[in-house]
Amino acid sequence: MKKSRLQELAGIKKPLNEGYAWERDENGALPTLASSTARHAANENVTDSEEDKLDQISKELNKASKMHKGQSKKIANLVKEAVMSTVEAENMAVEILNQFMDNGIVEQGFDEELATELIVLTLTGGPGEI
Repeated sequence: MKKSRLQELAGIKKPLNEGYAWERDENGALPTLASSTARHAANENVTDSEEDKLDQISKELNKASKMHKGQSKKIANLVKEAVMSTVEAENMAVEILNQFMDNGIVEQGFDEELATELIVLTLTGGPGEI
């Protein structure tokens, strides 16, 4: 990178972008990379109080993470319990169709196979689109 004439006159070796002008050195000059790095390095130290707070937050986050995992498992188990197995659903579908036929709810000649499939899909939580 070629230095501008102003940089040469000012003797700036490694100027920072003007965006960092609010961080001027005590003498009012734009900071160099070295002076800014030193200033920020001094701010990186964590106090004992801050370290204790960070430890506490870390423990709270770990507990929350475990709790959310447990909640996720409970929900998954509820979903499994709520959705019938295919075999159970097929048996129930046959019973439902037999009752419909016995009570005259469906007419002769309807597609029993399609009706059974629709009932099974409904009972097992199958695909939303048929």
